[in-house]
Amino acid sequence: MTQPPQPPAPVPGDGGARSPIKTLSELEIGLEADCFVLLAEKEKLRTKDGKPYFKTVFRDKWREIQTPIWSDAPFFDECDKEWQTGKFYKIRAVLRESGFGYGPKFELRRVRETIEADKRDGFDPNFCRPSSDVEPEALANEILAFAKSQIGKGPLLTLIQRVFKENRDRLFETAASRAHHRPYPGGLLEHTLSVAKIAVALTDHFRAVRPELKKTLSKPLVVAGAILHDVGKIVEMEQHVATPRRTVEGELLGHAILSRDVVKRYADAVGLDDETRIRLEHLVLTHSRFPDWGAPTPPANLEGMILHYADYADATFFSSLAILDADDGYGAFTVRRGPFGAPLLKPSVDAPKDGKRRP
Repeated sequence: MTQPPQPPAPVPGDGGARSPIKTLSELEIGLEADCFVLLAEKEKLRTKDGKPYFKTVFRDKWREIQTPIWSDAPFFDECDKEWQTGKFYKIRAVLRESGFGYGPKFELRRVRETIEADKRDGFDPNFCRPSSDVEPEALANEILAFAKSQIGKGPLLTLIQRVFKENRDRLFETAASRAHHRPYPGGLLEHTLSVAKIAVALTDHFRAVRPELKKTLSKPLVVAGAILHDVGKIVEMEQHVATPRRTVEGELLGHAILSRDVVKRYADAVGLDDETRIRLEHLVLTHSRFPDWGAPTPPANLEGMILHYADYADATFFSSLAILDADDGYGAFTVRRGPFGAPLLKPSVDAPKDGKRRP
């Protein structure tokens, strides 16, 4: 994600002494500031002693802060009766270390729902919700242009074009995953474009190493599979407040089977030949490789292997970036484990770039 823009200078109108208006990414430990946020989660739980408390998650486009509201806290009753997930709030808070290794928490001073006048202070709902930094229209156009350049005219390209034309809104609002990588509207399109480019790079590499594969390893099929491998997520998931969740169909069937259903329906409509249709269905069904990852069967052709590794590379890399971006601890490694089961070493701007020992 790109860095947030600087908010406009605050204007009078909130009453009392004013604190600087900051994005969550700009907050520092011990700093009191006003922020515009979305209440993304509010869950009532109980401590080991049986006392009620709320787990709340406030977020903007670039960062989220999880904060418990204890039963003896000043805002407990207000949280219980008035705060609603999906609503935008202006909060005044100090960022404090939690002391448990789980990142900082808010020490809340003031909380109120946003009002129209807050727009003069820089409030914008789009800056409080996670989303792609690139307009979905631009992403979709780039995907379609890439498909045209790599596939050429014919039923495969027509299939992709019709899928995008007839499912435009759902494609624009669907996330790539629920929590791991690009879990925001537009995330599916970002992931799709990246996987398609990686898949083409792998195909070109292996065809260069083994020239005879230019006749047998189908780049159009690889590209079509990359663009359509996750298309079933438009049915599998729906956006709920700030995070995606699975639909009933998504829970019962999974996105691989739902993607295959989309491919089959449009293949029949555009007159795709049976052999190509079956190979394309195989790609979308097998791209996750393992049954517990959603694949009913593993890849059984070279195109399927390339698609799996392209998808795996993009998903794990951006899952790792998400963990690094979200980590608020001060250790050398992240609190959360990465996709390979180990904590991630945080990048250091002081690390040598050329391997030479520094004095």
